[in-house]
Amino acid sequence: MAGFPQLSGAYVSLVDGLDPTGATDATAPIQAALNAANAAGAIGTVRLPAGTFEVLGSSGAGYGLTIPAG
Repeated sequence: MAGFPQLSGAYVSLVDGLDPTGATDATAPIQAALNAANAAGAIGTVRLPAGTFEVLGSSGAGYGLTIPAG
């Protein structure tokens, strides 16, 4: 993927299958990828496809996370 440096020994998680329109909650798969990257060590990257994703904060409030293309 362009724009991401390739780091030796880095853990990279690509989250696929998310609804890019923001109509459905993407909190669980994004959090799972972040947890896996954290568990892998100090260097972790989670890559999301372009789109707008619905994520819920700890209070239960919904937020829109927008990832631009390119």
